[in-house]
Amino acid sequence: MLVPIKHDLTTTLFCGPAALSTTTGIPTSKIVKILKKISKSSSKLYLPYKFGTYPEHLEKAALALGYRLEPIRTFDRTPARKFGEGNIPCHWTEFSTRPSFPLYTRLFARDFQDYPVIVQITGRSYWSFLNHYAAVYRHHFCDNFTMKPVFLSKSPHRCSRVSQVWQVLPLSSPPSVV
Repeated sequence: MLVPIKHDLTTTLFCGPAALSTTTGIPTSKIVKILKKISKSSSKLYLPYKFGTYPEHLEKAALALGYRLEPIRTFDRTPARKFGEGNIPCHWTEFSTRPSFPLYTRLFARDFQDYPVIVQITGRSYWSFLNHYAAVYRHHFCDNFTMKPVFLSKSPHRCSRVSQVWQVLPLSSPPSVV
């Protein structure tokens, strides 16, 4: 179930912490604190400048919070990467043939009926390389623009293309904080 985002910081709310907050119910202050620890420990792997939250950081933060992000779909042009125990089913598609957000919600509605999913969406063109994370569960959508769950038919980002999808699953027992 998606819950309204618990944004208890005075800073700008970004999409990565917002997606984790709405799916888990955890305040963004705790999520941001964990994401900062994770991104500092892996900053040598990436460019000196950073454009938001990387998918790997979201996965590690979810584990630290007692949840698991299970990759269920990828539509971008990267080969299937090894996540945990299994590989992601990979679809080698050009940007223009990736499903739009409304098309994904119609074709793959079974993905988000049992558990919420975090969807990574991109802009309208190839040059719009910045990613955005949003949460979907049953007929509801939530991200840092809406701040609370809205019906899918009223959601923003209707022209965006879907890159990756993760299912948010609870762990049996929370692991220690990173």
